[in-house]
Amino acid sequence: PKAKLSFPLPTQNEKFTNPSSPATIKLMPKIVKKRSGFMLVDLLLTLLFATTLIMLLLVTATTLTQTFRSNLQSIATRIATKKIEDLRKTSYASLPSNGSFSDPDLVKLPSSSANLTMVNYLSSVDIKQATITVNWIQNEAPKQIILNTLIYKNGI
Repeated sequence: PKAKLSFPLPTQNEKFTNPSSPATIKLMPKIVKKRSGFMLVDLLLTLLFATTLIMLLLVTATTLTQTFRSNLQSIATRIATKKIEDLRKTSYASLPSNGSFSDPDLVKLPSSSANLTMVNYLSSVDIKQATITVNWIQNEAPKQIILNTLIYKNGI
């Protein structure tokens, strides 16, 4: 029959010493109790993350507002530029007088209107100054684009 070997296990406070090594090893390390709640690092990281999200939201909102404003100004400038090009193609004798005009793009501007003013430039009957004004309302504030050009009797 085989012999059964058994060794006594050391208790928690006893130390196990290996005869071939001078180092002493504890068998059971002290158990550290976990604390419930948040640590300062957790709170700082959460605050940093929330601040970053808020900053991204503000930057995005500002960018969208500026893009919308820029788009409205581009539409108004395109309307005025088209009218100036139409006037330059018109013969001098057939130039329209002062007044409002319509353009299909005016519906893209909120509460918009477009006006043309024609006057003799420096009291000369050979040169006219055309002023195109496009008005609209943006965020309850009136906005305006004004473009001027000179039209000579014999062409540009």
